Amino acid sequence: MTVETNAACTEYGGIRFTFLDCPGSIELLQEPLHILMGVDAAIVVCEPDPSRVLTVSPLLHFLDKWEIPHVVWLNKMDRAGATFAEALDALKSVSSRPLVPHQYPIGAGEDLVGFIDLVSEQAYHYHAGAAADPVPLPNELAAEEKAARTEMLETLADFDDHLLEELLEEIDPPEDEIIQDLKMELGADLVVPVFIGVAS
Repeated sequence: MTVETNAACTEYGGIRFTFLDCPGSIELLQEPLHILMGVDAAIVVCEPDPSRVLTVSPLLHFLDKWEIPHVVWLNKMDRAGATFAEALDALKSVSSRPLVPHQYPIGAGEDLVGFIDLVSEQAYHYHAGAAADPVPLPNELAAEEKAARTEMLETLADFDDHLLEELLEEIDPPEDEIIQDLKMELGADLVVPVFIGVAS
């Protein structure tokens, strides 16, 4: 567990990033709150455990109050004791911004094998110590993936009349339009994208 803020810098795509790793324990919350006042965006890392959602509630309320763009990353999905939907619903209960699932898990608990990108509808399989490989969308998850993607698009459409018109006319919006909407609405702190993964 982090007990003090650590910094790391890197460059990607011609942009220089500075990452500030802040303490996550509720007892050390004051330091992250001070630091968050000076960031461009925040990544809230939490476990997919509905019973522990209250521990991130003060942080989410602070980010919402100060209109700081942020995303949620559900870590340890391979050890999840609840379904993705249950974890997402629990987080929604403590966020004043709509949460937008960006990915959907393939498998659950120790059987987690990958994820589906809800923008591109491309599925990926995890590999230890290597990049994930694109794979065909599992047929058994087609209905759940479609429902999660529809939820994402409908939430984004609350802030984009053009996207709303497309959905009403049953037009599948192009990927670049969805990505642009996500960028704009995240940057304006209107939505909170949710990502998933496995890290120690």
